[in-house]
Amino acid sequence: MAFVVYVKILDDYKQLSIFDEYASSLCEDKNGQISDRDGSKNDEYKFSVKEDKKSTPPGLITVTATLTPDKGAERTVTVEYPIQKSGEHFDFPKPA
Repeated sequence: MAFVVYVKILDDYKQLSIFDEYASSLCEDKNGQISDRDGSKNDEYKFSVKEDKKSTPPGLITVTATLTPDKGAERTVTVEYPIQKSGEHFDFPKPA
């Protein structure tokens, strides 16, 4: 069984990667693997995550994105999200 989850990521972030830790693979949305932004303004991604009933939490994803500010150096942000149930929504942190 798989969880369906949503991650909202602001357009400020580029070079997007969402990794399913239990499946050891990049997550996929309806358009295929999420490995970068497609240039659209769609900032919420829906995809399936493997459920591992033997693990706590039963689902786990790692989201990595790069912030490219107008001034200053690029910054990479990585966040791990534990998934307890299908239908959860997560908001990636806003740039500081």
